[in-house]
Amino acid sequence: MNDMKVAETDYSKHWGDEDDPASDWSLLCEKAPFAHKEICEFILYVGAGQHLKDYYKWGFSPILLLHCKRAQRAGYKYLCFHN
Repeated sequence: MNDMKVAETDYSKHWGDEDDPASDWSLLCEKAPFAHKEICEFILYVGAGQHLKDYYKWGFSPILLLHCKRAQRAGYKYLCFHN
C-alpha cells in the first residue's frame, strides 16, 4: 500500500448542479472508481498514463483538470475530491 499516495482537495465550490449531466458532480458520480455520494467524496486516479486525457474527453471542467494536474505533478497517484 505504499503506492497509495492520495492528495485531497476541497471541491465544495465547484461541484456544479447535480441535475446537470455535464457537471463535475454528475461526471464524478458516473466515472470515479470510488464514489461516496452521501458524504460528497470521490477519488480519481491521477498517476501516469492516459487518465487525464480521458477526463478531458469525458467533459470534466478545466478547474477539475487543473486540480488533477497539480496532484500529478506533486507525485500523487490519486486525488480525493470532497466537501
